Parts: sequence; C-alpha cells; structure tokens
Amino acid sequence: MLETLTRNIIYGTTYCALEHLGSKEYPRVRVLLTSYKKGEVNILHSQEVTSLNEIKDKKQLPKHAQLIVNNERVLSKEVLVSSGSNDSSLLYEAFPGLDTKDFYYEVIRLRDTALVFICRKKYIADLIEHYEQQGIIIRNWRLGVSVMKHFEAFLEDPKTLRTNSLAFEYREGLLESITPSEEGNRIETYHIQDMEVDGRYLNTLGIVLENFGIDSNAITTDATDPIQAQERLYKQHRFYSIGLPVAIGTLLLIFLVNFFIYNHYFTQVENMEVLGNTNSIQRELLQKKDSIVDQKQQLFEDVIASSSSSSSYFVDQLIAKMPSTILLERLAYQPLGKSIKQKKPLAIQTNLIEVAGSTSQNSDLSKWISALEELDFVQGVSIKDLDKGGRLTNFKLTLNLGS
Repeated sequence: MLETLTRNIIYGTTYCALEHLGSKEYPRVRVLLTSYKKGEVNILHSQEVTSLNEIKDKKQLPKHAQLIVNNERVLSKEVLVSSGSNDSSLLYEAFPGLDTKDFYYEVIRLRDTALVFICRKKYIADLIEHYEQQGIIIRNWRLGVSVMKHFEAFLEDPKTLRTNSLAFEYREGLLESITPSEEGNRIETYHIQDMEVDGRYLNTLGIVLENFGIDSNAITTDATDPIQAQERLYKQHRFYSIGLPVAIGTLLLIFLVNFFIYNHYFTQVENMEVLGNTNSIQRELLQKKDSIVDQKQQLFEDVIASSSSSSSYFVDQLIAKMPSTILLERLAYQPLGKSIKQKKPLAIQTNLIEVAGSTSQNSDLSKWISALEELDFVQGVSIKDLDKGGRLTNFKLTLNLGS
C-alpha cells in the first residue's frame, strides 16, 4: 500500500504513452492514456493524431509520458544468436562499425535470434525537447517494437498478436518471432489482463506495463543513464510543482495558526494589562479614600474624645451652679446650626452650649445666669427665649465658650 501511495504521489494515477510514427513531413502520434487504481490498469483513451493539440480533451494528459520512437529514424535488424554471444557482439554483428557515441541501441532476444534497434541520440533529444515545449516531460523511451517483449508474461500459450503491420508469435512463455503481418491492415482487438486493447496500441500498452513490475532488463539498452537522468528531472519537476505549493501552504497555515494563537494571547495580555491598570488606579483611589477616611476617623475620634472630656467638665460645672428650682429639658454642646440635609455637610456651632428648661422662681434663674457668667470657660450668656406660662417660666440660654 505504501508503494502504491508513493507511486500515486510521484506519478499520479494517469499514465500516458506516446508512439511517434510517420516522418517529419507527415508526423503521426498514437496516444494511449491509462489509469492505475486499486491495483488494476485500465485504458482511458486512445487516439492517433498528428499533434497533441488534436487530443479531444487535452486536460486529461498528465505532465509526464513514456515515448516510443517507431518510425523511419529507427533502424532494426535481426541476427542469429550463437552460443556465448553477448549483446555488444550482437550489436556490432547487426551494424558493423556503428559509433555508439551518436546512437542509442536496444536488443531483445527471441528464441533463436535477436532483434537490434538503433536511433540517433540527437533525434531522441529533439523529440524530448519538442514534448517538453508542450508541457510534457518524457520520463523514458523505447525504440521500435522492443516493448512487445513485455507481453510474454500475460499471454496464453501459444498466442499471436498483430499490429497493423507486424505479427508477434509467443510460444512457451517467450516471444519467438516477429514477422510482417499477412493480415494486411486488418485491426484486431485483444483481451489482456481484463483489458480490451486495439492491436494498434499494443506497443504503447507495452511501455506502460514497465511501470508495474515488468522486468525491463529483458530489453538491453545503452540509454539507462540518460533515462534515469530524465526520470530524476521529472521527479524534481513534480517535487517543485506539488511539494513547493504544499510547503508554502503548510507555512502559511503555520503562520495563520501562529497568528491566531498570538492574537488570542496578545488580546488576553492586553485585557489583563488594561484590567491591571484599572485595578491599580482603583487601588490608588481606594488608598486615597482610605487615607481620607482614616484622617476623618482620627479627627472624629479626637473630637469625640475632646468633646466627651470637655462636655463632661462643662456639664458638671453647669449642674453644680444650677438651683433646685430649675428643671433642665435640653443641653446641647456645639449644637447644629442648620437641619441635617442629604449630601450636605453638617453645620456645627462650635464653642457654644445651648441650655433649655423651666423654673418656678425667676430670681433663681437670674442668680444661675450670674453664676454661669462667672465660670472661667464662659465668656458670655445670652437669653434666647424667655416665656411665662402659668406658674413656670420657660427659657433658652446660649453660653459662649470663646475660642
């Protein structure tokens, strides 16, 4: 499963094979699109065009493809295989004096013979550049019909596959021979691995199978290193086309999450700072109020203590001088100057004593007033009210205590 996931990330689920046919003046390209899902290969679309722009739905084309060069620029020759002969000897037997610096070659072995394909490297490079200009990176390539070797593992024995020009004979699990088709241009349809495939697209299907466990070593080539370099080029392109946006998106997501977290905590810190400042101001105000209250409390206690001590002394002196014929009804030390009103300060008449009462002997009242005037703390006595009512005389006196 991990292998499938990795393959899907790198290559996607759509595979494209291009078989380059025809000449430069009359180009033809066979296009085969396949999908790989749930371990199965399915054919999506096949079409022969003169240019990729003719594809019905070009959006279906992936960004990568596998190329088969199978036109007059590819030369092939069949040679006999003798015991001990290797691929190099088969190459030089087929094309004596060939300069391998200028040519790619491929060799496939049949039962008693070998088929050798060659093509100029520059032509292959030009084709790769041509398709890259159209937005498709060529991952690997094959020459002629060498990929027909890959069908050996999928066919019942014996079996003959025909393209529109060649017949491929398979026997005992091997590709035995390749001969011109006697059926002419008759097109046949084959069922291979539950796929229905047009005979004209067998070659393109063969190169697609190389992606899914086919032993590509059955084809000997000197293009292994350039193909691996082209594969690395595609993977780098895939990495930048997918990995870079994912990386940027991940970074943006991290920055976004970080921003929200930072903003959340920044807001909390800001609120706490505002709350702290408010609490500090309120604490300062409270401390000031507490200080004022403490001062007033102390003043009140001092006044109370002073008043209590003074008033006791004054009352004792007043009572000591008062005749028995006088009845006191009210004695106020530092009386209120005005009635109490809400949210208004108290108006206290300092250094005053108000005395009110009644007497049955007016002469005793006069003697008491005289006695009060002689007291050390009394600077003057004022009669505020004097009212004769029946046998009793009501009076109200004010004693000025000075400063």
